[in-house]
Amino acid sequence: MKKNKLTRHELIEITGVPFHRIDYLRMTGKLPIVQKSSGQGRPTYFHPSAVDVIKSYYADSYEDGGSDE
Repeated sequence: MKKNKLTRHELIEITGVPFHRIDYLRMTGKLPIVQKSSGQGRPTYFHPSAVDVIKSYYADSYEDGGSDE
């Protein structure tokens, strides 16, 4: 079963990229968002294509397991 929306935590688990890199892509408008956060403590939901965006943007880091630097 394929999910139609992913949280930041799920993106971290799938890609192995640190949260601050996902936040950077979100803040610069590069990640497709399905639903914005409705307030503090509520997650932002990303479109599943965000995984491909993260992989292509951080291709060098992703190949070696998503190392921090």
